[in-house]
Amino acid sequence: MRGPCRPGHPVLRRFPMPSSFRFRLRGTRWLAAAAICCASLVAAVVYHVVYAHGLDTLTQLGRHRAELFSAGLKSSIARYDYLPTLLALNPEVARLLREPHDPAQVDRLNRYLARINAEAQSSALYVIAANGTTLAASNWNQPSSYVGSNYAFRPYFRDALAGGTGHFYAVGATTREPGYFLAKPVRDAGRLVGVVAVKIDLAALERTWRQSAEKVMVSDDNGIIALAADPAWKFAALDELDARQRARLTSTRQYYTSPLPRLSVVWHDDDQLALDGHRYLVNTTPLPILDWRMRILLDLQPLKTTAGLAGLASALACWVVMLLVLYARQRTRRLRERLAARDALERTVAERTAELAEANAQLTREIAERRDTEARLRVTQHDLVQTSRLAALGQMAAGLAHELNQPLAALATYAGNTRQLLARGQRDLAEDNLDQIAALVERMARLTSQLKLYASRRRAEGSGAGTARPDQALDHVRHWMDARFARAGATLITAMPPHAPLLPLEPAALEQVLQNLLANALDAMPPDALRREVRVSAGEDDSGRRWLEVRDSGTGIASELIDRITEPFFSTKPLGQGLGLGLAIVRGLIEDSGGRLGIANADDGGASIMAVWPPSAAPTGEPA
Repeated sequence: MRGPCRPGHPVLRRFPMPSSFRFRLRGTRWLAAAAICCASLVAAVVYHVVYAHGLDTLTQLGRHRAELFSAGLKSSIARYDYLPTLLALNPEVARLLREPHDPAQVDRLNRYLARINAEAQSSALYVIAANGTTLAASNWNQPSSYVGSNYAFRPYFRDALAGGTGHFYAVGATTREPGYFLAKPVRDAGRLVGVVAVKIDLAALERTWRQSAEKVMVSDDNGIIALAADPAWKFAALDELDARQRARLTSTRQYYTSPLPRLSVVWHDDDQLALDGHRYLVNTTPLPILDWRMRILLDLQPLKTTAGLAGLASALACWVVMLLVLYARQRTRRLRERLAARDALERTVAERTAELAEANAQLTREIAERRDTEARLRVTQHDLVQTSRLAALGQMAAGLAHELNQPLAALATYAGNTRQLLARGQRDLAEDNLDQIAALVERMARLTSQLKLYASRRRAEGSGAGTARPDQALDHVRHWMDARFARAGATLITAMPPHAPLLPLEPAALEQVLQNLLANALDAMPPDALRREVRVSAGEDDSGRRWLEVRDSGTGIASELIDRITEPFFSTKPLGQGLGLGLAIVRGLIEDSGGRLGIANADDGGASIMAVWPPSAAPTGEPA
């Protein structure tokens, strides 16, 4: 060592280091080393404890989520268990299997299967002969029809033909779309003559998983991912497939032509894996369905970050404690060296101790307040859930009362007219009124069904299932509202082509839309207006878009209210003259059928309400 301070230097020999200073230096080094070791040990212990506790919590959370998701999967399949059994008992099915070459019998059963499939909302229903050839199917009139296809290679067919129940998940050999297959045998005079099968589409269940942002996958007995929240995982293998497995999959064509690549997954333990640069905790739940396994993947990175921060915080706290100890030692040493300042130092230490105690008490109070706040938050959340349920129930009841009000008024009018006509002996007119009353009653029944669809999460499936002609719907509505137009002194003008285009709404839904729009148009025109007209028009442009417009000659809508006028319970009418649900129902029906509702003020005065459907939503064929 070079320099003036190396050991043995003349200066150091002349002015030796005091022993007390050497002791202090060694003591400081020892305390620093102890502080580093203690902080490292505390950080490691805290990290391990927090990580272990978080891992237990995450495991319980994964188990709970797995129970929910597995229950949803089982429910999605179990709801169709009755279909093949019910169809197998139908004598028409057995008759077809006895007479497979009867065109009339084939046509009747095709149409019957199509109706049952539409009601059950399954993917497909079909009847297979004992040789594996499909004789009738619900999709007989579609390009991807199963009729004529042979499914003797499918395990579900072989299991059902053997007298059991066939279960199989595969990519359709005809449609190229994956689905779950259930099959039951058909017996005729105690003899197995064929098989009835139903295909279940589980794509909606996967979309639900994807929307919930959960990492869910379901693998079969070969380790191939059959269902997944992430589309990139689907039909990938968790492990390498051997030649025997690939040969078996090729023989059944379970995944058709998919290459079945291995997923880039690295298993660390039985319950942890690395995938796409993330490490996950895996909760595996066996499913009795086809020997499947459901796996819930929970990202471990947030847990590691939390545990790391807790360890760092504990290390810093340990360093603070060590610094406080060192500070106390330094102060104590100075007290021994400076006897005169002993009292002042004691007061300082007492003040510091009091501050620490006060800080600790304040921290304790804040923790208690935080816990109370969290408890109140949970109670408030529960109350909000209950309030939301009651609000939804009230909205449904209010909507039903609002929509039935006008038909009931029309019923009262027709009933009174019928009584007078019968008294006059005008039976033909009275019978016509009775026909109108019957039509109104039928419409009220359809209306309640539509309102139940409006209040349900699945109303989108019901509101767009049919088509209707706007001119025919307007003729029905005109009968109900002629008296109201006459009382208001208003004129109804129709502007439609000779062959009005079909709109993607059921007739009852389209009548409901027209009745609400016409009623709002009449209410929007002031009684003293010089011109009281309501114009209804419909058509189709060159691009294939369909549209329906109702325009009045009133004063229009204030610009600040246009965006709010379709909100439920929002009304510009005086209190007690409206519930504010008419336009909300109209908007729900239009949007559920794939259309868009636009509200604007016309250039020549009045308001224009137009429903537009894109070409993709434009129906073809005859109205439903």
